[in-house]
Amino acid sequence: MIGLIGSLAGLIKIHNSKTLVDDAVFRLHYRWTTSLCFLACALVAASDMFGEPIQCLMNGGEAPKPYTTFCWVSSTFTINTSNADGESGHYESYGSNYSGTGKYDSKTHEKRIHTYYQWVPFVLFALGALFYLPHLIWKEIEGKKVECLLQGLSVISMDDAAPAKKMNIVKYLFASHGRLNNRYAYGYFFSHVLNLVVVVSAMFILESFFGGVFLDYGSKTVRYLNGHADVAHNPLIFAFPRVAKCHFRMYGPSGSLENHDLMCLLPQNIINEKIFLFIWFWLLILTTATAMQIVYIAAIFLSPFLRLKLLETYGRVMSDAQLEDLVHRTYLGDWFLLRTLGKNVDALTFKDIMQELVKMIAAHSSSGSRGEPVTMFSPHAPSYRHFNIDEEDPLEHKRRMEEEDTRV
Repeated sequence: MIGLIGSLAGLIKIHNSKTLVDDAVFRLHYRWTTSLCFLACALVAASDMFGEPIQCLMNGGEAPKPYTTFCWVSSTFTINTSNADGESGHYESYGSNYSGTGKYDSKTHEKRIHTYYQWVPFVLFALGALFYLPHLIWKEIEGKKVECLLQGLSVISMDDAAPAKKMNIVKYLFASHGRLNNRYAYGYFFSHVLNLVVVVSAMFILESFFGGVFLDYGSKTVRYLNGHADVAHNPLIFAFPRVAKCHFRMYGPSGSLENHDLMCLLPQNIINEKIFLFIWFWLLILTTATAMQIVYIAAIFLSPFLRLKLLETYGRVMSDAQLEDLVHRTYLGDWFLLRTLGKNVDALTFKDIMQELVKMIAAHSSSGSRGEPVTMFSPHAPSYRHFNIDEEDPLEHKRRMEEEDTRV
């Protein structure tokens, strides 16, 4: 158990030397939410393994072990009824001191069957893996491009080879200038949209898993605890009953069918109700934050003014006119790659890269040798292959790729 918690802590530990290619909201999904689901899974599984998740009583005493095992494996149920407002809740019986139990009348009552508790650890584990999926997709799209370009500049502040490494970055940015980097930016936006799809899907998965009580579980609990008259029944106990009924039928010595009525205690639900109440609020916050982040990213992609202001946040690296000229000369993918590099280097290093890039683009534009940027949909577009800085000069690399495509 301690080893498992240590492994989970590794998911959320901040690595100072790691290249940042995402944002805080993205990390809420694959670090914090995944860790939360796995930790909750471990807690519930440990309670099932080392505790008694169900205890059944009959005829004033403890039920035999086979009876209890049958009720755990098959299902338990509670008796529900509707009030004058149509709200469904546990039946308050004169024959029992516990809500949801008592004498069942099929004409006025309905059975609410509970079979989910055996599957809670598996569902929590599956949700944790689901929240990690967009991160894996983004890693595949990103392909460690930024880490390869940085060549360790984000880790080592005093590096004798820093000038040459900066120039390599500038040459690569110039060589890939155009729409060839748009896949990088659009892939990031798609990953954020996928995060939103995952978190909304998780809420509906839990809604179906718990029989239609999860979507308003948190809001009803808050209203109930605040004494609102519109919530007459405790939502915690309604969703996760602590006491339930079970019928065990068997043939007696003479061959007649005997029906044994058991009352089962479900102490595991005391943990479940609090875990999923926290998860409800967490998913609500996560959905809101993710939706706002998607709107924010879309606004950046559509507004050159916002892109200009974001570059300024990495330090007053150059004049406003130079920055504005750079934003208007570069495509969205170029800007996004440049901004991601800026998140991983200090202000002085980023200033050097920006200034050299502006000079190189301006020189080639004024000489007319640059021409219009080649798009990835052009029939003469160069093949987009990941550039290895240790192999060759980036300009020579681009020329060679264009020659190969011409021959093809």
